[in-house]
Amino acid sequence: MPLTAERFRAWREHMGVSQKQLGDWLGTSARTVKNYETGRATIPQAVTLACAALSLGFRDFNGVGDTPGGP
Repeated sequence: MPLTAERFRAWREHMGVSQKQLGDWLGTSARTVKNYETGRATIPQAVTLACAALSLGFRDFNGVGDTPGGP
């Protein structure tokens, strides 16, 4: 199921991060995150998968990061 703009925004708010911080985590800009949240841009499947990984607390391959659920 594709991630909708409304669910994407709700997920970000649930994670307690700003658009800028989420953009940093996803390797994109706060403006792109805003466009996803407003429906101006389609949310790519790769972003949906990255959000799922962030929800589980996965960090990058080097173990660096500040995701909320991570070790």
